[in-house]
Amino acid sequence: MDKESVRYIINHYSKWMLPEEREALRHMHSYLKHDFTNPELNLASLEKVYKKVGWLSEKESVLALLKDGPENFELRMAIRIFNEHKNEIFMNNCPNCGKLPRTPLAKQCRYCGYDWH
Repeated sequence: MDKESVRYIINHYSKWMLPEEREALRHMHSYLKHDFTNPELNLASLEKVYKKVGWLSEKESVLALLKDGPENFELRMAIRIFNEHKNEIFMNNCPNCGKLPRTPLAKQCRYCGYDWH
């Protein structure tokens, strides 16, 4: 599965994410937004707040999902969602070039400009 398809599934079919996957995605986005590993930045208090409100997780099961990196986590999640709900997922490929438009309801390709209204 290519990166574009992975992003498409995560963006438009996130309702089928498992609770731990949703928590791992939130943790990943929070971690990428603020580099908590950088010693030059004093983000210890921000990290405590993020953990308190649930944006960063300390659960082993959640962190285990991210152990192979964000790209692999998103790929595994998108493949699982697609395999479990392939009859309900509409990959709205352009009839002209075959690439994915922005949304499942789009009627114009962002790559080749083809319009199928």
